[in-house]
Amino acid sequence: MQRPLDVPRTADEVQDVVMSLSGDRYRTEHAGHRIELVRDNVAKTLSLLVDDEVVASKRRWWPRDLELHATLDVEGAPHALAAYEHVEMVVGWPTRTQDSIELDGVPLTLTVVG
Repeated sequence: MQRPLDVPRTADEVQDVVMSLSGDRYRTEHAGHRIELVRDNVAKTLSLLVDDEVVASKRRWWPRDLELHATLDVEGAPHALAAYEHVEMVVGWPTRTQDSIELDGVPLTLTVVG
């Protein structure tokens, strides 16, 4: 159910609306760490965040396949963290993207936030 426009919104709700207009945000959690993949269409970046800190980022002037890599420390043990953006093209024009995050090569379930 939608709230009237005059009802105050939380900061997270405002951020979700802004992100839906200017990009996408995918979120998952692992061992108490929040992991996010953020596509910012205004700044033209794709970023991988762990606990609200950018651990990997690339510019994306035009939609294209990108990979981001980082390391996630869980209880002192390093784990390989990778994020992927795959762009499907039709006659040279991007039609949609498939985004994913993997931990040690195992895909994580993502929730679309914005």
